[in-house]
Amino acid sequence: MTRYRNRFDIITSISETTIKQARHTDILRTASISHIPFKQYLILLHRNGPIKYSPVERTCKTTEKGLCFLDIFSKIKNMPLYN
Repeated sequence: MTRYRNRFDIITSISETTIKQARHTDILRTASISHIPFKQYLILLHRNGPIKYSPVERTCKTTEKGLCFLDIFSKIKNMPLYN
């Protein structure tokens, strides 16, 4: 059974994949997301600061702001009300 993933789950998956610098294909594969939604999330994350995008190398890396998001979202997700 496929579990529905909300926006936060997808953003978390992308951010976790890019903790170590990652190329687009690695992110697409690991986050299980298609190309068009990935581009939309990449723009959103890059503009708001959780991910740094390098157009020359075509790679992404999670920033300090992104690591803080992952930490906070992990704590929220482990709360009894979220499950």
